[in-house]
Amino acid sequence: MAALQPTVPLSAGSPLLEPQLEASLPLELSKKEDLALQLSRAIELGDEKEASQFAMVLARQQAALRILLRESCYPASEISMKVGVEDAACSANITIKVHPNTTIALLRHQVFQDYGFHPSVQRWIIGQCLCVDDRSVGSYGIRKDGDTAFLYLLSAKRAKLSEQRYEEDQAQAPAGLLGPEAKRKFSPLPSPLPKKAWARDSAGKMDIGEFSHYLSMLQVSNLLPGQPRAAPAAAAAPPPSPGQAGWACPTCTFINKPTRPGCEMCSTDRPAGYVVPGSYKPDEKELKRMQQEQDAILKYQQVLEQERLQNFQQLLQLDDQALVPNQEEMECRICYLDVGPGQGVLLRECLHSFCS
Repeated sequence: MAALQPTVPLSAGSPLLEPQLEASLPLELSKKEDLALQLSRAIELGDEKEASQFAMVLARQQAALRILLRESCYPASEISMKVGVEDAACSANITIKVHPNTTIALLRHQVFQDYGFHPSVQRWIIGQCLCVDDRSVGSYGIRKDGDTAFLYLLSAKRAKLSEQRYEEDQAQAPAGLLGPEAKRKFSPLPSPLPKKAWARDSAGKMDIGEFSHYLSMLQVSNLLPGQPRAAPAAAAAPPPSPGQAGWACPTCTFINKPTRPGCEMCSTDRPAGYVVPGSYKPDEKELKRMQQEQDAILKYQQVLEQERLQNFQQLLQLDDQALVPNQEEMECRICYLDVGPGQGVLLRECLHSFCS
């Protein structure tokens, strides 16, 4: 008969316990993966009860998940998206080939690889919404050719981007997130910007002057592969797109309507030097907002005038009284008691006060 081995308690740092923990780790991961797959199937089948049970188990285990829609949920067609690129000094317009399921994070990295603009200085705005990395361009309304996005480039100083971090991220960036074929489809520009495009001057401002210069080569890029390409003359940056009329918030970069006095997102005041274009025509929604603002100002002025009138009438009434009620807390000089407002009197001639 085999003898039972005594049980020896093991500490957390025991070498005998570490292999057991390592062996149990894949098992725990496999369970979580199975639960995640079952949750996905239950949601796809519309089984609310099963989905809630699997979600509850994963929540108890505090599993870190990333839930995304499959590519089959999006249209398969490729979209030519118009992009207005702008920094504090100049602007440019380009066209980018995307799919509806292309995420904002992928756009950031692709622009970084192609043109040298670090993801931290990019602010993507689509449909007057400041985009977040995990959402797709399709969720922001990019669904057909010609739909417009806006890319605002912050200064390297404002984005707290150092040259060391820029070079490290550029060295660690993958050779191509979409592959060479998709990369060619992503943008018709002939070549990327120089390495130091992220900070061209001592003030740390993003300079897209060269970026605009490369835009003038759009037609040249459509030449046959064997046809020589002449260097185009430097051209002035094109004017901003009419669809982007408005002022950019200096805090959150949201593009606001020209007539709006403060940022719609963060309430930052409109830049003092901004002038509403004389040719700008507000839309129906903006006219309604302006009317509401005027009504609110008129109502405020009426209330203010009413308060002034009440104060004036109160002063006239006090002028007719010999004894005026005290307006502030005081100490009676006769009985040495604290007297609250309105519980004592003030003599108008000598300004002596005492309790009533």
